[in-house]
Amino acid sequence: MSLEFRTTADAMAGAAFADRIPGAHVTVTDTSVSVRAPFGRDAAPGLVAELAAAGTPVTRLEVVGPTLDDVFLNLTGRSLRESDETTGPIEGEAA
Repeated sequence: MSLEFRTTADAMAGAAFADRIPGAHVTVTDTSVSVRAPFGRDAAPGLVAELAAAGTPVTRLEVVGPTLDDVFLNLTGRSLRESDETTGPIEGEAA
């Protein structure tokens, strides 16, 4: 999920709340907070409500499902791009 805030300070506060979500990976960029978490879609409404109650309103929220790369990373610990870079041609395959 991606959350947008009015100020960088609000984004930092939002990140601290989001970091409480089990398994969350939180990234802050200026006034934006990106949260990758298992069941993040289910956690979004509660997170927004907690932030509003704390006086840190979210100005924009976007919730998206996992990409194929997210699933691959979760299963293997590597992204698809890393896999392509470290894997050479398949034996018997023309280069």
